[in-house]
Amino acid sequence: MPDNATVYVHSVVPTATTDFTTGAVTKDIFGEMAMIKTRKVDNATYEAIVVPQLLESRRPFIRGCSQ
Repeated sequence: MPDNATVYVHSVVPTATTDFTTGAVTKDIFGEMAMIKTRKVDNATYEAIVVPQLLESRRPFIRGCSQ
Protein backbone atom coordinates (compact mmCIF):
# COMPACT_ATOMS: atom_id res chain seq x y z
CA MET A 1 0.00 0.00 0.00
CA PRO A 2 1.18 3.55 -0.59
CA ASP A 3 2.67 5.39 2.38
CA ASN A 4 -0.17 7.93 2.28
CA ALA A 5 -3.01 5.36 2.12
CA THR A 6 -6.14 5.76 4.22
CA VAL A 7 -8.24 2.67 5.01
CA TYR A 8 -11.96 2.76 5.82
CA VAL A 9 -14.39 0.14 7.16
CA HIS A 10 -17.81 0.58 5.52
CA SER A 11 -21.41 -0.15 6.46
CA VAL A 12 -21.04 -0.82 10.18
CA VAL A 13 -22.95 0.55 13.16
CA PRO A 14 -20.30 2.20 15.36
CA THR A 15 -22.47 2.58 18.48
CA ALA A 16 -23.13 -0.11 21.08
CA THR A 17 -24.02 -0.84 24.66
CA THR A 18 -21.82 -2.75 27.08
CA ASP A 19 -23.02 -4.86 29.99
CA PHE A 20 -20.08 -4.62 32.39
CA THR A 21 -21.39 -7.44 34.58
CA THR A 22 -21.20 -9.96 31.73
CA GLY A 23 -18.82 -8.22 29.33
CA ALA A 24 -21.37 -8.45 26.49
CA VAL A 25 -21.22 -5.79 23.78
CA THR A 26 -24.34 -5.30 21.67
CA LYS A 27 -24.79 -3.20 18.54
CA ASP A 28 -27.22 -0.30 18.98
CA ILE A 29 -30.37 -1.56 17.22
CA PHE A 30 -31.33 2.03 16.36
CA GLY A 31 -27.82 3.02 15.27
CA GLU A 32 -27.17 4.12 11.73
CA MET A 33 -24.55 2.59 9.46
CA ALA A 34 -21.41 4.63 9.10
CA MET A 35 -17.88 4.52 7.75
CA ILE A 36 -14.99 4.13 10.20
CA LYS A 37 -11.55 5.53 9.40
CA THR A 38 -8.86 3.14 10.64
CA ARG A 39 -5.74 4.06 12.57
CA LYS A 40 -2.47 3.49 10.74
CA VAL A 41 -0.03 1.42 12.80
CA ASP A 42 2.64 1.12 10.09
CA ASN A 43 2.73 0.92 6.28
CA ALA A 44 1.18 -2.56 6.27
CA THR A 45 -1.07 -2.50 9.36
CA TYR A 46 -4.26 -0.59 10.09
CA GLU A 47 -6.63 -1.09 13.01
CA ALA A 48 -10.15 -0.17 14.13
CA ILE A 49 -12.50 -1.26 16.87
CA VAL A 50 -15.68 -2.63 15.31
CA VAL A 51 -18.75 -3.63 17.32
CA PRO A 52 -19.68 -7.31 16.70
CA GLN A 53 -22.50 -7.40 14.12
CA LEU A 54 -23.81 -9.00 10.95
CA LEU A 55 -23.07 -7.06 7.78
CA GLU A 56 -26.26 -5.91 6.08
CA SER A 57 -24.74 -4.45 2.92
CA ARG A 58 -23.07 -5.90 -0.14
CA ARG A 59 -20.83 -2.84 -0.39
CA PRO A 60 -17.12 -3.66 0.03
CA PHE A 61 -16.34 -3.97 3.75
CA ILE A 62 -12.85 -2.43 3.64
CA ARG A 63 -11.56 0.19 1.20
CA GLY A 64 -8.15 1.78 0.91
CA CYS A 65 -7.28 4.93 -0.98
CA SER A 66 -4.26 7.14 -1.34
CA GLN A 67 -4.54 10.86 -0.79
